[in-house]
Amino acid sequence: EIWGGDRTMRTTDFVMRRTLLLGIAALAAAKSASHSSKGASASPDSTSDDKCCWCDPDTPPSAMTAIGSDSQVYQLVFSDEFNDPNRDFANGKDKKWTALDVGDTSNHGAAFFRPEQAVVMNDHNFSKISALRIRTENKSHTGISPEGEPIHMPYSSAMLQSWNKFCFTGGILEFRARLPR
Repeated sequence: EIWGGDRTMRTTDFVMRRTLLLGIAALAAAKSASHSSKGASASPDSTSDDKCCWCDPDTPPSAMTAIGSDSQVYQLVFSDEFNDPNRDFANGKDKKWTALDVGDTSNHGAAFFRPEQAVVMNDHNFSKISALRIRTENKSHTGISPEGEPIHMPYSSAMLQSWNKFCFTGGILEFRARLPR
């Protein structure tokens, strides 16, 4: 684990027991002269005012705009602070993300993606810091491949996607990630 655990992990241990933590403060921003969400699809409950319908209410005001490398001002159109430990990323449970429940057969993958491998948790050392934890471990699972066939994978992990919920076609993508040591 990143918080605690074995700090002297060898490369083979990393493959077998890795944890990836993500904090997405400003996931996407789009060019904004008129505060429109150009480059992003709006949700059915979006409004036409300047409010960001896909933004986490806990995103700080300082993150609502960014200056791009093109010197243009970009307006935030999506953010997720990952600060609610009760979130469930299983199919249909979360407004922004879906954790897949499928074997990874792309690029000779060896992990079966399971929703329970993705959780929001607090840092043991800093109680006010939370993040999405994606855990990969040496825990085999038999399930269904993307092609609908039974498949056995030696590792369990997670993959989250926003497909069919939020579509991003241009702008700035920012995220913070902490990888295992």
